[in-house]
Amino acid sequence: MDEKKGIFVMSDISMPGRPLTVCEDAGAAAIQQSLAEDRGNSCEKIDEDVLISKSSVQRIITDKHNKKQVFFTWAPHLLTPDQKDCRVIFSRQFIERFQREQNRFLDQIVTGDKNVDLLMGLETKRRSAE
Repeated sequence: MDEKKGIFVMSDISMPGRPLTVCEDAGAAAIQQSLAEDRGNSCEKIDEDVLISKSSVQRIITDKHNKKQVFFTWAPHLLTPDQKDCRVIFSRQFIERFQREQNRFLDQIVTGDKNVDLLMGLETKRRSAE
């Protein structure tokens, strides 16, 4: 460091905390093992298992292991036989009613998502409160 000239060399300044190489070297093998066991593990799950911060886990996964978007989970969509039977019965009833009523039936169908349902629920609560 040459303070008189106002020149500071960053490599001379000590940084707090553990060096990145310690974190990466110690955790890379543990992260690789965790991914080998379950490729759907999230960064949060891995950081709990190997006791490394989520940001370090993400950096090691992307930089050291050359992985992309490994930290999301796909859940299998499995229906029980009863659920499958209910869907078949409902579908048949739906088709039969459409064959009888045509467009009059289709005009009565309301579609939406959870947000619409939530909004409708809030409006109903407001009306009942009045």
